[in-house]
Amino acid sequence: MCLLQVKLSSWKGEKPGSWYSQFRKGKQFSYSGSDGSPVHVVQLVFLKLLSASSRQTFTYHCQNSAAWIHTATFSHQHALRFRGSSGEELTHQDTHYITALHDGCQVTHTDTTSQHYTTAAR
Repeated sequence: MCLLQVKLSSWKGEKPGSWYSQFRKGKQFSYSGSDGSPVHVVQLVFLKLLSASSRQTFTYHCQNSAAWIHTATFSHQHALRFRGSSGEELTHQDTHYITALHDGCQVTHTDTTSQHYTTAAR
């Protein structure tokens, strides 16, 4: 199962710190099966109930943005934040949940990617 890809776009004019789902053209992420068909939320709930843990790799294509740490300020001020299905917020402070596998977005004037790995126990 994987996240459905989101079309690469520029999000100019959006308020920093906002959730992607609250952007004018944003939406909540959804999952697809190996055949590409959407996975219904009920299936995800059953999968969650039957699983002891989960893991996911998330790739962020950055352009003029820092995804994890910004090398100029050595700060996580603009780091990506994730919201779990229970509503809890996962941030750079939750390092036991999120690992930056590759942070190519440290210099904001580049067009590269940052890859993050999230894990969760039930």
